[in-house]
Amino acid sequence: MQINKILTVDSLEEYKEVLLNIGATMIKDIQKVATGWNMTVKHKDGIVVEYVQRNVD
Repeated sequence: MQINKILTVDSLEEYKEVLLNIGATMIKDIQKVATGWNMTVKHKDGIVVEYVQRNVD
């Protein structure tokens, strides 16, 4: 699987809800990573995007 884009967002939960409602598919659900949280989503057009929510320190 090739990730086509990486986007930083304020709230993964909000993006997840919207993306699923428009037909995107979760490849990797929200998970803790060293820099915060991330998820990987395949959009209906085939684009794979990693969404990142950074730690707020």
